[in-house]
Amino acid sequence: MTDPWVEGTAFNNGWKLLSRSRFDYGDFRTVSHIWFSHEHPDHFAPPTLKRIPPEIRQDISVLYQRTKDKKVLDFCKSLGFKTVEELNPNQWCELASGVSVLVNPYVGGDSWMCLKSEGKTVLNINDCSVETTLDAGTIKRKVGDVDILLTQFSYANWVGNKEDTAFRRAVAREKLDRIVMQSRVFQPRMIVPMGSYVWFCHTENSYMNEAINRIQDAYRFIGDNTQAVPVVLYPGDTWNVENVHESLSSLQKYSVDYGKIPTSDLIESQRVDLSELIVASTEFVRRLRHSNNSLMLSLLLRPARIYLTDYRRTVDLSLPEGLKEVAGDYDSCDVALSSDSLLYCLKFQWGGDTLHVNGRFQKPKNGRWARFRRYFSIASLNNRGERCSPAYALRRVGSKLVRRFRLAFHTCRMA
Repeated sequence: MTDPWVEGTAFNNGWKLLSRSRFDYGDFRTVSHIWFSHEHPDHFAPPTLKRIPPEIRQDISVLYQRTKDKKVLDFCKSLGFKTVEELNPNQWCELASGVSVLVNPYVGGDSWMCLKSEGKTVLNINDCSVETTLDAGTIKRKVGDVDILLTQFSYANWVGNKEDTAFRRAVAREKLDRIVMQSRVFQPRMIVPMGSYVWFCHTENSYMNEAINRIQDAYRFIGDNTQAVPVVLYPGDTWNVENVHESLSSLQKYSVDYGKIPTSDLIESQRVDLSELIVASTEFVRRLRHSNNSLMLSLLLRPARIYLTDYRRTVDLSLPEGLKEVAGDYDSCDVALSSDSLLYCLKFQWGGDTLHVNGRFQKPKNGRWARFRRYFSIASLNNRGERCSPAYALRRVGSKLVRRFRLAFHTCRMA
């Protein structure tokens, strides 16, 4: 089982599943291993794990990439899973006779998995943004020939303000073009589009549903632009990979589900008291100062101006003060969002990542988004067990320079 998210919302009420799961909690009896690709709640979903009956959990082993913070591993141990295994990068792990997996970390805390069994190779790159032939080629050299590729087919984060429809359509098209590149490098016999069967379910982000790639679009595009056979699976479907899968029935079922989105009830924010926001901001800046180098914070962070949409008031976030109310209009702010979303960002180290994914914000035209984003990028860094320091900054700069050199060399060689 990979990345089980059975029910409920994800990303602070930002996403819902497009189609109802057919896999029930009792069905976990059939599972020997669960692999989590990364910590995002549509992949690592604690509510789902907690609802697996304890007597079933004790017969399931958990697989995860090697990390510094160990949070996922520690949480799974606390739930009483049979074993919790941390897999080393570039090292194949045999799960049973003739069944082995390779799990490798990727950019941003994600990871991909390659599974080999009975002479077949399945590569699941899930949310990994394999955007270049260089990245795809690096993975290809590690895994060899690929029979089945599982890959994302639509955007899964904030893609422009409400008026930016053309931008969203361009990003959606890029996701399909990326599959073509991946197919050209990996040369799979079959491609299973996955990881995008969700919809934006909040009043603050529902506008982004207008330009998502529907699975029907991805199915046709893959069939018309690659040598691979597209395979579409609906919840409850089974498929023997030796046989051709008839995807028409699955496509028809998804079409019905997409048709329900415009009439579905949207979630609305509950306004948070300003005093609660101020208290949360005080604790937020305390954590930042405790967990990071003070010189780096002084160099990177400037006051971020925030427009609270449900109050129609402006506040500044700064070190060491936290939040304070100031004069200012919408267009002068760096970000506009509800008090509910801001509270989530302040309370949880992963809150900024959640906001970027659920898209429950807007960028005012005269604002400087980066000022707001930096606060929560550093919190996200801390969430992964890292510390913002001069040494970390040097490692990041060095890593980017090496990557740019490799990409430039690869581009010249291809030319």
